[in-house]
Amino acid sequence: APPGTYTAVLMDIQMPVMDGLSATRALRAEEAWRHLPIVAMTANATHSDIEAAFAAGMNAYLAKPLLEDHLWRALAPWLQPRRPSSRGTEPDKATAGGPARRAPFDARVLEELLTLFDPPSLRTLVEHFIRNCDRRIALIRAAVDDQDWATTGREAHALGGSVGSFGLLQLNDVAQALEDAARAQDADAVVAELQALESAARDGLMQLRAMKTLLGGPPGAAQPLRS
Repeated sequence: APPGTYTAVLMDIQMPVMDGLSATRALRAEEAWRHLPIVAMTANATHSDIEAAFAAGMNAYLAKPLLEDHLWRALAPWLQPRRPSSRGTEPDKATAGGPARRAPFDARVLEELLTLFDPPSLRTLVEHFIRNCDRRIALIRAAVDDQDWATTGREAHALGGSVGSFGLLQLNDVAQALEDAARAQDADAVVAELQALESAARDGLMQLRAMKTLLGGPPGAAQPLRS
């Protein structure tokens, strides 16, 4: 199918012949599908399962049994109206210096995660994500300093594959823009997108850390996270 045929993929993890992780890696290896949103669907929602889905290149995940409200909330970022695009498979986003991107942090995503995890477990998952995010941004910064565009693009792609599932929607947009700039080997655009990436990460992670303090109660004591 040509690019633009699909808006998103709901990827079952357990499938015959080829499992969902392998299928996702195969799609990501193709230029036409590098930015296609892929949402994992699985009955397993352990930390290792979620990390494996992100590592394979998935953008989000849904736990079975699937509820309609959860489905629409997971797909909403990619169902918004967008300008015509030659790629046609990603949400509308601004380039560096252009119109404002999405908000740095969306607390509703953590509310969704609270339907899958009790607060202490989610707190642990968020802490692990924050550490991994900081580490990956440091790797990106070093790669840009070395003008290592391949590593810059690879790490930006990996970063963008996970941050949206923790509510860092703006950081997801910027990571994809940085990946595009690195692939084009456009040094000026890479530097501009790196600055935007660090700004989005600073703002988004600051809000995520603040929300994390609300996750310290005993299991079953989840409270709404909207401020």
